[in-house]
Amino acid sequence: MKYREDLPDGYMLRWEGNLLRDRKTLLIVNLLSSGLFVLMTAFGVRRMLSMRPVPVLELGFREYFVWMVIVIIGSILQILLHAHAHAVFCGWVSRKTCVFGFRKMYVYAAGGGYFSRETFIAIELLPFILQALALWFLQLTLQPVFSAAAFIVQIVNVSGSAREFYTAFMLLLDPKARWVMDEGLVIRAYGKGSEFPV
Repeated sequence: MKYREDLPDGYMLRWEGNLLRDRKTLLIVNLLSSGLFVLMTAFGVRRMLSMRPVPVLELGFREYFVWMVIVIIGSILQILLHAHAHAVFCGWVSRKTCVFGFRKMYVYAAGGGYFSRETFIAIELLPFILQALALWFLQLTLQPVFSAAAFIVQIVNVSGSAREFYTAFMLLLDPKARWVMDEGLVIRAYGKGSEFPV
């Protein structure tokens, strides 16, 4: 795990992912998120319809209302824990307090300084992986009706990680990008040479 306060000499900006000002990045991330949401939902609906009887449809009005409240609270907690996990991992590597907050429609975590490419990819993907495994375990162990609730929260986890998937892909695509600065909704990758080729 590598981190430094300043950028080494001779390093230049190679790529920037800006969810606040770059329409292309915003469009790609939102399309990826929507695509993942549709795929996961289709898989979930197919799986649910294969069950007889369908557990959720067997609930009465009150039970269904409670179930929906559980799904909503679980989804909100997943989003908050996801961003908080980024801040925790970022702070663990940098030995600094990382920012955790809200801006526009995004929850984000940001750390000052520069993380090595490999370190940053790990920080980006670890919250998704850990939550995916925890939710998968819940899906396997809970009663069917609550397993379905855990799967819906899993949909939120997968589709909500689109920015992390996109950032990791862009960094893996450019091995010359060696250091990354994370400002939450703006990520800049630096390496020796010119800007990232389009």
